Amino acid sequence: MDSLALYTIRLAVNQPSKPTVCLASPIPATVFQIKTWPMRPGDTVPKLRRTNLLSLLYHADEQWSDSVRQVSDRSTKTIDNVHRQQMIYLDTLLLLHKAIGANERRSRLQEAVLFAAQVLHHDHHVRCLEPCTQELKPMADKLYLALETLRKVSRAQALQPTRASMLATHLLQTRLDDFIHHWDRFEAALYECYSQQVFGTRQNIGDQSRISVPVQQHALPQELFSDSFTRLLPMTLHRALSHAYITLPMVQDLDPIAFIAVPRLALLSGMLHFSHVSEWRRNDHYSVWFQSQATAMQRLRDEIVALEEETRQQSSHEGYTAFVRDWMALEQALVRGWHTELPASYRRIYLSVCTIADALLANQSARSFTVILRHLFNSFSQDQVNTSQYISESASDKRLGVSERTFKDDNEGLGYLEASFQILGKT
Repeated sequence: MDSLALYTIRLAVNQPSKPTVCLASPIPATVFQIKTWPMRPGDTVPKLRRTNLLSLLYHADEQWSDSVRQVSDRSTKTIDNVHRQQMIYLDTLLLLHKAIGANERRSRLQEAVLFAAQVLHHDHHVRCLEPCTQELKPMADKLYLALETLRKVSRAQALQPTRASMLATHLLQTRLDDFIHHWDRFEAALYECYSQQVFGTRQNIGDQSRISVPVQQHALPQELFSDSFTRLLPMTLHRALSHAYITLPMVQDLDPIAFIAVPRLALLSGMLHFSHVSEWRRNDHYSVWFQSQATAMQRLRDEIVALEEETRQQSSHEGYTAFVRDWMALEQALVRGWHTELPASYRRIYLSVCTIADALLANQSARSFTVILRHLFNSFSQDQVNTSQYISESASDKRLGVSERTFKDDNEGLGYLEASFQILGKT
């Protein structure tokens, strides 16, 4: 906040409240309450090192949490300690923001702005700004929630540094940028409200679009586009279009069904007919997108291996044909929902795939993964795709050394997959 803003705030704070405005009640110490999270298996408290900014942020967060646990309405000393710890945390946060690639030069994050957001978030009033409470509170809520999300992400990465990856770094950058964005919007709104108290005029902060604070965008690391799971997406999409699991207009219109179906089908194919691409069957090193779901991936792999062994034991043409037919029915179910009478083993695989794949669109990496899907779907825009003729072999497939046939009918498709499975069984 610049010197003029600070001067204006000082004038507003020193100005007595108008008689027509109800004075705010004393602010209780409960406004300082923040979330805490228990330690998880594998968590290791990082050593406090000057060169490790995540460790500095983690310990600043711990000191902040300790000060909040000790705070009391009757002790000015404990309240002052919370303000001091919040100031230390914000200073450390700014160091991290600069270290991971912030382009703009920023002044210090004023702890008074955070305190104002805490007060408004807990349904209290900021002194001298009582008339602006309803306008400021939505922005205060967003800032408060953005900070809590950032605390959770940074804490998790500090406690498990061995899981650090390009995706984790991008996630931290994204959450930090979100926090800074909401901070700037809220701080600008505070400035306008205080200016009204001094000068009697201001622009309407209810118009959210007027307070234009751009969000810094970080491009996804290029490594994520060559990740084992990401490489499966174009091949899976081509196959889904070939078998009419999804349609070209669904992809071009960015239909939500396509966003849900393609990751499910890609996960399933990576465990079976594209396992030579993903290599998930050979080791326990799964995609970076599934780092937090390693146990679930292992369980899915075991379920598929058990189903394969059961089919191999039958060792008959009818058995292989039934397997391929049931497998294609399972793929259709992943797109359209479970409306089939497949054996219980397929039902278990169906539930495992949905649980793992759907989490990509619901967890903290959802935004990044959606960017990947948008890149894929944009290649099927109306001006780039001839809808009258489907080209079954893409440049991506050529780079990977894999081509996908477009079958004339279902019988040919069954024969091709059956033959592929028989070859797999002999290796």
